[in-house]
Amino acid sequence: IVSHTNAQRQQIKKAYLTLFGKDLETDVKSEISGLFLTTVLALLEPIPHFEARMLREAMDVGIVTL
Repeated sequence: IVSHTNAQRQQIKKAYLTLFGKDLETDVKSEISGLFLTTVLALLEPIPHFEARMLREAMDVGIVTL
């Protein structure tokens, strides 16, 4: 997965759905866990979705003052 671009990973997801009739993320979730799962799911996310999610999570934490 890491040797492919995000665009290629999106094509892999579509091909997986076409070939197996299942969502790749769902199958990955049933096979791995922990931080490795978090990393793989992040890699499978389209870049704009990933960046938006990261911004949302950062805003949920709030501004930390020193």
